[in-house]
Amino acid sequence: MVAALASGEPEAVVVGGGVRVPRLARVVPDADGDGGAGLEWGRGPVLVTGGTGGLGRVVARHLVVERGVRELLL
Repeated sequence: MVAALASGEPEAVVVGGGVRVPRLARVVPDADGDGGAGLEWGRGPVLVTGGTGGLGRVVARHLVVERGVRELLL
């Protein structure tokens, strides 16, 4: 636990004896322009900015139904 406190990270959690910190990753479309269809969407939380509006609601639903995302941050 001392390593987590001395890391300088503003947020950290100890899971299974290891320290984990939150990170955001930019999604870049594939070279063939398919919008990242080859990405593994279900591997962690997905941030949807404006997710409580009309279009954000549609995008969030698409991510859950079509891409298998199970964690959304709206």
